[in-house]
Formats: sequence, structure tokens, C-alpha cells
Amino acid sequence: MDQFFASLHPALVSFPFVTVWLIVILEVVSFKGDEFGKVSTGIFALTAITTLFSYLTGHEASEFASQTFSVPDSAIGTHFLWAKISLFTVIPCFGLKLVSLFSKHKQEMWRNVYLLTLLASAFLLTYTGWLGGRLVFEYGAGVAAKI
Repeated sequence: MDQFFASLHPALVSFPFVTVWLIVILEVVSFKGDEFGKVSTGIFALTAITTLFSYLTGHEASEFASQTFSVPDSAIGTHFLWAKISLFTVIPCFGLKLVSLFSKHKQEMWRNVYLLTLLASAFLLTYTGWLGGRLVFEYGAGVAAKI
């Protein structure tokens, strides 16, 4: 069963990476109309959930990373660290989105904090994805060789 969850990791990680940048675009466009900001809230809820599942399946995937090829623990550890940082940035960022929408006081300040955190989240997810891609393409993490 653990290997099943590990096998979900490559498919799941694409979703938060793509949607967080979609949210950035929607937030930029929402300055012209509020409808895009409302759409980004729903997408962000899915992004937060899939970021959590990506993290959890990645933890399982790390157990199977060296099946065929030797993958350095330091490379896996670095990816895992940045994944954890990304997780603990994306989920609070979604909370900031909600606070910026429903706050009665200092709404503009909360929106600005949210937008800065959103950009940080987007760059963190991008860097984490790059590290994950490096694990696969440079070290062969999770790759099964047929002989």
C-alpha cells in the first residue's frame, strides 16, 4: 500500500505547482475585476489540499527512491526540507487569503501580506519541483530499470 501512495507523488506534484502560478495570474488580473479573485479562492483550496497530499506521498516516495539507482540521502533530504517549507507556506497563505477577504479591519494590509506570501509560495514550489526533477533526472530516483 505504501508503494501505491508513493506512486501517486509524480502525478500529484504537478497540480500545486501549476495552480499556484495560475492563482498568481488570477490575483494580478483581479485588480481589474473582483470575479477573478473569487475564482482564485476555490482554486487555492484545492491547491492547499493537493500540496498536503503531495508532501505526504513524497514522504512515502522517499522510501522507494533508491530501488534501482543509488540516490544520495542528502539530495532527498534537501528536497524534503524544501517541500516541508513549501507546505508550511502554502497552507498559511490560503489562510491569509481568507483573512484578506473576510477581515473587517486592515483589509488592504492583509491583502498585501497575502500577495507577498503567495509569491513566496509560488517560488518555493517551483524550487522544490526543480529539486524533485533533479532527483529523477540526475539520480534516477524512483526510476525502475528493465533489464
